[in-house]
Amino acid sequence: MGTGQLGQESETGPLRVRAFFGLPVPDAQRALLERYLAECVAKAAQFRWTPAANLHLTANFYMRSVIDTVKYNDLASGIGKTFFFGFAVGLIACYNGLRTTGGADGVGRSTTVTVVMSAITVLIMDFFLTKLFLLAF
Repeated sequence: MGTGQLGQESETGPLRVRAFFGLPVPDAQRALLERYLAECVAKAAQFRWTPAANLHLTANFYMRSVIDTVKYNDLASGIGKTFFFGFAVGLIACYNGLRTTGGADGVGRSTTVTVVMSAITVLIMDFFLTKLFLLAF
């Protein structure tokens, strides 16, 4: 039983928690767990996802702050670096994909190596490209 199968609908009553994360729930803790999950659902519905909504900031104030704070070089740097990152990740993925041997096991190893190499490459490239864009703009 997985996390998606938290409860079981009975013919006569509401949803009852039978297991949580695959572990059976004893009868003594079942009511407490049901109340806890119901409270989590209720609080999630009340939560505001944007920090601006939590701080009660207006859209006008937010837009003025963004326009005053964000400069052209920030925007150009952020957009410009994505082309380099995409090229590097694509190159690494193609290189590792074309060297793959060993069937499904080899594909799994190559995928892991590709993800790790891509993440490290993007991190290093981000450092040097940020320096380059700061000099250029």
